[in-house]
Amino acid sequence: MLMGLGWVACAALAGGAFGALWAVPLLVIWVLLLRRFHGAVEALAHGLARDQAPRD
Repeated sequence: MLMGLGWVACAALAGGAFGALWAVPLLVIWVLLLRRFHGAVEALAHGLARDQAPRD
């Protein structure tokens, strides 16, 4: 959550200082990184669930 807010704050500051031309690419990068991170966490969770021994 904090990682996401940092990128939004960075885009807002860039938008205020340099205009929307700089803010929009920062937000797009943020969305792409967030999706990639979510996919990695989901793959890790599936891998852990698959490798865990069944409980009796």
